[in-house]
Amino acid sequence: DLPQAVADAFRYNQLVLCSSTYNADVFPCMRAFIEHLAERGYRNRTVALVENGTWAPVTARQMAALLEPLKGWRQVGESVTVRSAAHAPQLAAIEGLAAALIADISGEKQ
Repeated sequence: DLPQAVADAFRYNQLVLCSSTYNADVFPCMRAFIEHLAERGYRNRTVALVENGTWAPVTARQMAALLEPLKGWRQVGESVTVRSAAHAPQLAAIEGLAAALIADISGEKQ
């Protein structure tokens, strides 16, 4: 439910955006979600990005571009790329991203 997801995003200081690549673009539902956040003045939040795609995952960069006009947002951790299914290296990267989010909450440096 898009309106509920948008409302929930405003409740938290951090957000993890995960999107599969769809026709070399952000999946339409995720694009709509980010556009709704922008229309409602989403700002001053920390965002982590995860992309998925089989041959050419490109959505992390594209999601960051969609977020660019938002005031005060910043990316925490490195974007994680999953190629189709998560295997040990991607799972480790996701765990590292979770650790970066936790460190960000507590004000620690990673």
